[in-house]
Amino acid sequence: MSDRNYLSLIELNSRIKTVLESNLETYYWVVAEISEMSESRSGHCYLELIQKDNENDNPVAKAKATIWAGVYRMIKPYFSSATGHSLEQGINILVRVTVRYHEVYGLALNITDIEPAYTLGDIEMQRQETIKKLVDEGIFELNSQLPISVLPKKIAVISSPSAAGYGDFIRQLNENDYGIDFKTVLFPAFMQGADAVSSMIKALEKIFHYASYFDVVVIIRGGGSRSELMCFDSYELASHVCQFPLPVFSGIGHERDVSVVDLVAHSRFKTPTATAQFFIDSMLYEISAIDTLTEGLMLHAKNILDEGKAYINSSAVNIKSISSGYLKLYAQSVSSYRETIRKTVRFFISVQNNRQFTNIKSLQYQARGVQSLAEKEVVGLLDSLVRQPSKIVKSAIQKTVYLQKIVELTDPGLILKRGFSMTLLNGKMVKDVRHLVAGDKIQTRVFNGTIESEVKSTKKQ
Repeated sequence: MSDRNYLSLIELNSRIKTVLESNLETYYWVVAEISEMSESRSGHCYLELIQKDNENDNPVAKAKATIWAGVYRMIKPYFSSATGHSLEQGINILVRVTVRYHEVYGLALNITDIEPAYTLGDIEMQRQETIKKLVDEGIFELNSQLPISVLPKKIAVISSPSAAGYGDFIRQLNENDYGIDFKTVLFPAFMQGADAVSSMIKALEKIFHYASYFDVVVIIRGGGSRSELMCFDSYELASHVCQFPLPVFSGIGHERDVSVVDLVAHSRFKTPTATAQFFIDSMLYEISAIDTLTEGLMLHAKNILDEGKAYINSSAVNIKSISSGYLKLYAQSVSSYRETIRKTVRFFISVQNNRQFTNIKSLQYQARGVQSLAEKEVVGLLDSLVRQPSKIVKSAIQKTVYLQKIVELTDPGLILKRGFSMTLLNGKMVKDVRHLVAGDKIQTRVFNGTIESEVKSTKKQ
């Protein structure tokens, strides 16, 4: 083979460079997604741009791109201030590029300008597409329709252990002025960056296995830039929140923007502190309702007992009156029958004297009949006398037992065993912090004893 039948690599690359530079425009506006991005110590920014298939997200084109330090110093703050997002992996951008081919480094795109409006529009379009997809699937409002526990004390928290928002949330719960004890379990997750979505989904999956233990799930972040909160617009994350079997609360902490997760969550709050306060207020409302119910039941029980006492006293008077009446009737009946017997005996004697004991046996038989009849009447009166007061007493006893059971059901001791306490001042229940002043001696009643304490200061919520 002669020397003129082949090219050296440098010759081939030089020809490619010449062809490209002579046939391409000076610059092109190109739409692409940032798949990789890094900054060098010298201030240059190196990216890998990618285009994906609309149906399966498989890459259909890739290219390396560079933003030289002089240009990057202008583009970076300009894009961030215009969009509220940082240049980062996963966002779509519209950039002006020049095509360069280097014999050693190959094809590369040099980015010289960027259009922030395109990125903003693309982000919003993706957000609206996510919302529409959730609505079309019929799951958008599923979580918001779940009932909340009356006393939401057991809380699963998804957050970063080092996040300021998580610390604020825990402090607000644990340092509440009412001594309410909340149970929280942290399920750590990344709250920004490329792994945030998958990390939070894994946390939800872990909580799912213990769903019977918890009352609610809270996602806590504590603010951030728009770009840092983009993960909360993810369809995958929002879909998991929609279909989760427990109510999911969002306390992401961004007042100006509402993420898709905020929209599909059961309840959303502007800050982690506001989220914690919701649980405190919910418990206070139920405790106040229980206090009111307890007082009402105690008053009702007292009224029933008073009625019972009056009924028993009245029954005792009736028993005495009835017994007295039956005794008088009995005495009268006995006296009457005695007189009858006397007359009968005198009659027998008269008959004996006049008839000389004629048919004496017949008359004796009649006398015994009269005597037997008198005895039966007396026994009947005595039996009635015994039965009637017995019925009255039995009825009074049954009603008294019923009243005692009602009193036992309203016993404050049973309510205290459920984990609540009662604060007393001078023997009266305290329902408003304004009723206390520094120096007051108060007693806190729990199910197994009483705690004596002195008020140092008060704070009204």
